[in-house]
Amino acid sequence: MAFLRSRLLRRTVTAALLSLVAFAALPGMAGAAQPATLRLVATDPSFGSTTVTMPNGTRVTGPLSLFRLRVTPTGGSAVERPGFCVDALHSISPGINYSVSLRTAADDPRLATARYAEAGWLIQQAESLVAAAPAGARSLEAGALQTAVWQLTDQAREVDPTSNATLNARTAALRALAAGRSIGGPVTITRAMDRGCAGRGSVALALTGTPGSTATLAVAGGAGTVSPTEVRFGADGTAQASVSSATAGSVSVTVRAEGGTLTRIARTSGTVSTPQETMVLMPQSYSASTSVVFDDCPVIPFEDPTTPTTPSTPLAPLETPAEKPSTPVTPARPAPRTPAQSGPRFTVTKKGPASVRAGQQARYTITVANRSGAALRDLTVTDDLPTGMSLTGLPAGSRLRGGDVVWTLGSLKAGGTRTLHVNVRLDADISGRRCNRVSVTDPGTSGEAGSGTARLTRTATACTRVQAVNRRILPAVTS
Repeated sequence: MAFLRSRLLRRTVTAALLSLVAFAALPGMAGAAQPATLRLVATDPSFGSTTVTMPNGTRVTGPLSLFRLRVTPTGGSAVERPGFCVDALHSISPGINYSVSLRTAADDPRLATARYAEAGWLIQQAESLVAAAPAGARSLEAGALQTAVWQLTDQAREVDPTSNATLNARTAALRALAAGRSIGGPVTITRAMDRGCAGRGSVALALTGTPGSTATLAVAGGAGTVSPTEVRFGADGTAQASVSSATAGSVSVTVRAEGGTLTRIARTSGTVSTPQETMVLMPQSYSASTSVVFDDCPVIPFEDPTTPTTPSTPLAPLETPAEKPSTPVTPARPAPRTPAQSGPRFTVTKKGPASVRAGQQARYTITVANRSGAALRDLTVTDDLPTGMSLTGLPAGSRLRGGDVVWTLGSLKAGGTRTLHVNVRLDADISGRRCNRVSVTDPGTSGEAGSGTARLTRTATACTRVQAVNRRILPAVTS
């Protein structure tokens, strides 16, 4: 929140009391924190004056903005970074050089927590998210980003954080988008085999990185194809890919993650009241590479059935047949079996638009149908959004699990159907085909009594062609 000196912060309790609360909440300054100079360069875009409620019930009022901050470490070069306020009870003014302290996770353990990781991801994506929003909604996007960062850093309450319902709805959508996310960190890539066969199959690649972060893959040398070109690391910090080549030769694959150091810009002393504390990401790229040699493997032919072979000597019979044939034995009839249920117990379909322009919204419809003769219970529906799509809001009755949208249907009567909807926004800088996949799992307790059905999963996919659009390119960070 850009609290400028000309727009003083209005508080619901006395300034002295709030200052005491703020100072008491500050952790002790670690000696390793780096001294620096901070300057607020700009607040753009900026959402209008809004009342925000803190977790303890205190209310503060002022504009909510995306900051452009110039940070100059002592003895180092100045850098300009986008950032947000993480200290709602203090003010900051533009055009003033403040003495500050740069604190990382080594100085402030909160920066290493999952909530701060999500806040760091929002800071990393802030300029792209604002640019992707319609021109008339960019100030709303900046205000929602600031509110979401405040929630994640315990400066705003979780429910109805502001006095603006539209702002609260967009904040909730951003929180859903950031759930389980993190900025990139060091990565590794390992090939399953040193060599492969050109034109036949692929070689698996094992990747490691920061849980919740993403990384891009590309062929850095040779004539090969890597799939997928972007991965998201799971909770265990792993992901998988593969590389193939139609021609013989060496193929080099590079994985790259964009991340850096989440940095809290703090006041140098508890005896000063300005500036408000802010948070930025000091960017850094991480990469790793591996190579696979693809050989022109010979094809081993099948045995030619026309080639004559020398017949083997016939075997002598094991015994001479008796003069009288033995009495034939009547085979026992097998016990009658109840035929298993044929066909699927349930089906799932997913429909969406065939084509959407980048930066626009799309709506997908999921339909689950019970094809069995009894009610199905506790079906789990999991929707996995591809890279380049983000939720505009959490669908009704759903929850987030590891970045996926999940519903538990409860009971679905025989012959019944259930329809679910997912509304997404396409990133402004993507194009090409994006496929949205849903899976429905029966835990194995549904169906007729005593049927003992096993766990069963059905999937469906809806693919949309994203049309690229020209958009204004944001200026690069200067240093």
